Amino acid sequence: MFARRKLAKRFSLLLLEDEEDYVADWAASCKWPSNVEGNWQGLASLPGRLRLCTKSLFFEPDDVRVPIVRLEFASVVQLEAEGAQACVVGVNKVTKMKPNMADVPYTVERHKPSSWVFSLTYAKLDSFMPLAQEQLVISRLPAADRLQLQDAAVKAREDAAAFDTSRLVEFSERLLWEGPALQLSPLVREPGRLAVTDQRLYFQPLHNIAGDTPVRSHPLAAVAAVVRRRSCLAPVGLELFMFSPGTEAQLQASLASYSGPYWDAPSAFFTLRSEAAREEVLAAITAQPALGVAVTQLLPSATGSSSVTAASSASSDVSAPAAIAASGSSEPQQQQQQQQQHQQQAQHVAVGQLLEASGGWLGRVMLAWQLGKVSNFDYLLYLNLAAGRSFNDLAQWPVFPWVLKDYSSSRLDLSDEAVFRDLTKPMGAQTPARLEVFRQRYHEMDVLAQHEEPGGHMPAPFMYGTHYSTPGYVMFWLVRAAPAHMLRLQGGRFDAPDRLFNSLGESWNSATSSTTDVKELIPEFFMPGGDFLVNGSQLALGIRQSGQPVADVVLPPWAGGPEELLALHRAALEAPYVSANLHHWIDLIFGHKQRGPAAVDADNVFYHLTYEGAVDISTVTSLQELKALETQINEFGQTPKQLFTHPHPARLTGRVFAYAAIAGQPLGSFAPHNDAVSSMLLLGHAGGRLATASWDCTVKVWDVGEGRQPWASTLPLPSAELALESGCWALSGSASGQLLVTGTDEGTVAAWDLRTQQQIWATQVSADYVGGLSLLPGGNYVAAAAADGSMNLLEWRRGGLSIASASCASPLRCCACDSLMIAGSEAGQLLMWSLAQLTGPQAGTGAGGGAALGSPEAVRGGLMAGPDGLYPPVSCPSRAAVNGVGVAVTGSGGSSGSCSVLAAMDDGLLVLFSN
Repeated sequence: MFARRKLAKRFSLLLLEDEEDYVADWAASCKWPSNVEGNWQGLASLPGRLRLCTKSLFFEPDDVRVPIVRLEFASVVQLEAEGAQACVVGVNKVTKMKPNMADVPYTVERHKPSSWVFSLTYAKLDSFMPLAQEQLVISRLPAADRLQLQDAAVKAREDAAAFDTSRLVEFSERLLWEGPALQLSPLVREPGRLAVTDQRLYFQPLHNIAGDTPVRSHPLAAVAAVVRRRSCLAPVGLELFMFSPGTEAQLQASLASYSGPYWDAPSAFFTLRSEAAREEVLAAITAQPALGVAVTQLLPSATGSSSVTAASSASSDVSAPAAIAASGSSEPQQQQQQQQQHQQQAQHVAVGQLLEASGGWLGRVMLAWQLGKVSNFDYLLYLNLAAGRSFNDLAQWPVFPWVLKDYSSSRLDLSDEAVFRDLTKPMGAQTPARLEVFRQRYHEMDVLAQHEEPGGHMPAPFMYGTHYSTPGYVMFWLVRAAPAHMLRLQGGRFDAPDRLFNSLGESWNSATSSTTDVKELIPEFFMPGGDFLVNGSQLALGIRQSGQPVADVVLPPWAGGPEELLALHRAALEAPYVSANLHHWIDLIFGHKQRGPAAVDADNVFYHLTYEGAVDISTVTSLQELKALETQINEFGQTPKQLFTHPHPARLTGRVFAYAAIAGQPLGSFAPHNDAVSSMLLLGHAGGRLATASWDCTVKVWDVGEGRQPWASTLPLPSAELALESGCWALSGSASGQLLVTGTDEGTVAAWDLRTQQQIWATQVSADYVGGLSLLPGGNYVAAAAADGSMNLLEWRRGGLSIASASCASPLRCCACDSLMIAGSEAGQLLMWSLAQLTGPQAGTGAGGGAALGSPEAVRGGLMAGPDGLYPPVSCPSRAAVNGVGVAVTGSGGSSGSCSVLAAMDDGLLVLFSN
């Protein structure tokens, strides 16, 4: 997380101040002033490293027992040469850091004039003095002029640098892109040159401060994903997720053939100078055949159940056969290699889409969570990453909820709902009395805003002046694990002992009672490794007013140690109560209650600068204003990107509920499967049997006649059970109730005879799941809609042979049809396909006895279908995903016939269309 690599030197960029940049360094020796403590041996000259920055000079002695000294230019009273190799720096303030390599509060000696003599060991003095004098002059200019000159100087140094091609791992590598970039890690922005070759990614820091390696690199084959990011609300970031050999045998085997160094962290976050430059780098990386090859070998194959493959195939600009044809290759082996290579690229593109919540991935992961295939922890972590949160940026650290409120009992009973936090409310609304204070603040600001003169500068009304996730809050939790970052954030000191993280119970009480504290938790509270709960480094964190020293975190009585606390926190996160209510918290943080009127109604309004889109950074021309905005953004925190604009659905329970048809009264429920129920179907006209499908790879048939209802039995038993090779998503049946069609998550459509419980035929229609099926009246054809956007018409008597197909740009979740197929997409559209145009009116007799649906005029008011039978899509008002669709037809055909379509939306709406 924070320990990226073992530093060879004590010095790091964490020792710099805000808006301070590194310039250069020299081997040097220092005559330590006698009136400044630290030279414990009293040596006449101390060897070390002299480091020049834009606001100060640092001297880092080689003897780690002697502290690093910082001499601010603001306190410099003398900067003169002394001979050919030495200079004298007179100051009236000295800051001492990291004695004995320890992360301890800085020692500052003020109003104590001292003279420091530095002698360069190898370089000439004229390589140092002009630069130092320039920085001294710039540091004393007005803020606007100083920032402009410093920014120009930084860009000049970056532009003057060039990537050292001698550092390429392989002589055969081709350099494809090279330019200036910043690598971001918590509280650090390191300038350098980013380079992309056809085999590797390189970053060459402008200054090799750590002393480990002048260039960092990683094979593209071991890059798991490349994702666009924002930095300080600007769309200029790029984050790469990487694999290294590690200890896992399968991973070691996959990476064994790739030589050269690997990145020393699981991810790397870069910011470019512009969005255009970011897109150039992204294009250069994703165009390389080597990208992700070692990673995709660890994924399920395309012939398996990998939805990664399906989604990537649907999103690729060029199909695999087309790519082979374009290459002009005629050798089967070469064609196979090219097809495999394209497939691996497509998989990698899909993983990037997954983490950007594009290409339909957000809905698929949500559905997997609903069905219990993804844990609460994994789903929340995914939502954070999809919303742009990153472990490389404290201002965008992933946010997790408080799930418990009982931190005082001796035993934690997770079956008792009283121990859990109310997930329907933000932290600021947990306590009614405090909530009234926040509401009053919002009301007063709202009244003032309504009476403000045009052109005024009053901020938009808000309830909370602080945020639930800020750099300060992240470091509040992690001070024991990353003390150097806390010192950087707090200007060289730890916070006051009574304000440090001391007790989880105290922190809960503060977050629910203080008007300045509404913070949520971080993922570390639900992961193995409790170093942030233990003062293992024996940090001097101070004494509280009670006389109690701040040491290890005081745990609740029900936790016997850090490991048990984290294990119970994780168990609480996965508990049934949280699973049933987590969607409410998602609405507040990532969803429709994050902003707008819904946020006001939910008491969930924060300072306007925390929201994405609140300020267009590209329109800010003043560098001083831009720096001020960045400071405010980092201080107030950043609200995650809004992922959902409609209510998030709840997690599915895996039970079937029965209701009386007339009164709507509940009759009972039962659990037919070991997993979530994905589809249900009443069989035959009489409806005496119910078929249920599940992700547990079974379809079961239940008698629901009088006296045989499974919800009335203590041990319900199915009358028939079909075993599938993969999870079932869709069902359709014949009018007699004897024939059944199933669609699976591997894209297979199969026909079954329920009398013998035997499969009649099976055919592969997609590499992704089949979301909707319809056995057309007459039983001659089966229509299938799949999540790769494909629609297929299968002929029953020819073993499920696909006789016609069409595709659309969005994944399909459902369908209903007669001689017209209507499919519902994740993009909130209805797709209509004229089956009669392809097969003739015999494709279905029509619900009204004729071929009304085969008449384009009956549905589209005279708008004709295209050559492939597709009509222009119809957009539903809410644009939420369409989860279900029904069709009703009246009339005998032609223009006198009518058609009504009912769409069930993912946001709970029912939308009725009628011609």
